[in-house]
Parts: sequence; structure tokens; C-alpha cells
Amino acid sequence: TGLTFFFFMLDRDPEAKQALLTAASQSLLNLPPLSLHLGLSQLHNDSLRRVQAFLEETAEKGGPGGASEVAFDCVVALSVARGSLSANLSLASLLRRKPSLLLPRHAAAVEGIGGTRRA
Repeated sequence: TGLTFFFFMLDRDPEAKQALLTAASQSLLNLPPLSLHLGLSQLHNDSLRRVQAFLEETAEKGGPGGASEVAFDCVVALSVARGSLSANLSLASLLRRKPSLLLPRHAAAVEGIGGTRRA
């Protein structure tokens, strides 16, 4: 599919990957909790699931700093915006495998999991 090819190309160009992840994290962090939870088609949900899997893979295989940290920022923000059980369990599973990804700066975003962020 188009997403698979896009992810393949990003893996071949670390600078483009870093730039895209940085821009994506800035956009995702501005989404309110549960903003991607309702009203999406099955195709949109499948696409978001594939994007989250790509971001999790990027976060997990990288070292400290760089694309790994920015990808994890995106995973947290996307989980908050999606608010689905599967997205949140996927985030929890990633943290179980690689707890060093969770940094103090993620505390406010993690409060938004399940729509619990205070206004």
C-alpha cells in the first residue's frame, strides 16, 4: 500500500524521517484527547493503526535522542488523541519493552490517556 511504501522510503532517509517526525509531533501534541476517537471510517482507523505501529517500531529500535524520542512523542500524542483501548494497550506494551522511552516531559500527555487530561 501507499503507507508501506512511504514508511520504506522514510527508513532510507534519516534526515527526512527526523523532519517529518518533528512536524508530526508538533501537530499531534496540539490535538485534544479523544479527538481521533469517533467518526472515523474503518480505513482511517486502519491507517492510524499502521502509523502507530511504524512510530512504535521507530521508537523501539532507536537509541536515545533523535528519531526514537520524537517517534515516542508521536506515539504518546497519537494514543491520547485516539483514546482507543488498542492504542493505549499498544503504548503500554511498548513501555513494558522499553521503559527508558518515558521521560518527565511526557507526564502531561500521559494524563490525557483515556480523555482524563484536565482543562
